[in-house]
Amino acid sequence: MKRLYPILMLLLLASCETEIGELTEYEAPRLVVNALIVAGEDGQQLHFATTGVTATNNKVAPSFSLSRNGNTVCTQSEGEQPRPIKFSAADFMPGDLVSIEARLGEMRVNAETVVPEPLIITGLDTATVTVKNNYHLTSNFEPHTRYFVHLRQPESTRGRKCHFRVEVEREGWVVDWFEVKDGHCVNVHYKPNTVSGQGFSYAFDPALMENENTNGTGEDADIEVDWLKGTVNEFHVFRSTYFEDCEYTLRLDLPHAWENSFGWAQDVTIRVYSIPAIEYNYLQALPMLMEYEPGVITDSEPLMPSNINGGAGIIAVESFAEISFHEDHQLVKEGESL
Repeated sequence: MKRLYPILMLLLLASCETEIGELTEYEAPRLVVNALIVAGEDGQQLHFATTGVTATNNKVAPSFSLSRNGNTVCTQSEGEQPRPIKFSAADFMPGDLVSIEARLGEMRVNAETVVPEPLIITGLDTATVTVKNNYHLTSNFEPHTRYFVHLRQPESTRGRKCHFRVEVEREGWVVDWFEVKDGHCVNVHYKPNTVSGQGFSYAFDPALMENENTNGTGEDADIEVDWLKGTVNEFHVFRSTYFEDCEYTLRLDLPHAWENSFGWAQDVTIRVYSIPAIEYNYLQALPMLMEYEPGVITDSEPLMPSNINGGAGIIAVESFAEISFHEDHQLVKEGESL
């Protein structure tokens, strides 16, 4: 539509009575395929859509066949009820070739991707540090646990650039109430701690902050200058460029719970997903698309990477390694003396 603005202005200036007729999109619709699949897990989804003038149309049901190493995983005939397609990737393994073919009317697309080898987590160390907590409105300097996740590339990927992303899951508890009997705690009840949410920061990790607008130390992470603002690494993706001798130590900071006299505890699981290069590029570009404001003439629409031949979107398979850690900060327990 932006290409039509100058033409419209010229016509309006020439005569307010000029009829320009119906405006139509110059590009034919394309079939969109979207699926980010996690190998080894159930509950995966495959989404279809078609491109449009102002938005995609999600109510489409093309015929398709999703295969793993030539064996059909799921399939559908054209014209069935439009819906997200659910399937299991529990049997997907590193090195598997996953491919898809789809058709909707005259539109035909295909794509393929290889399941990557996961990183090896060789260990985990922790330390208590004081850093700025950007997940609270006050952004105060508060105590965090810094997780040092030691990574190693598998033999099959040594000497090659690899791409990854990171997720952190946390489940915490604080004391809700308890009774005291003969100087000991009894009937201790806990409640989930959700004050700090699931957020984590990585302002001191050079690999994860490679696209952030900082000076490399994290000290300027809260300063934004419009004409220097970089792409926010919203999906916590990084490259093995920072590995030395095929090893690297991630530094992730997780905020503590609100301190109280009865302590707190939490279970933390850190997942490191190995992803194809196309997914790395896709997740790097996606925040730019999310911030894009259509209709602003001076803006240029972000280009989204795609591996869908003949269409748009992405299909990629991730593999992961994970490690868990239990933190106990003097949480009051049944039978303890007071």
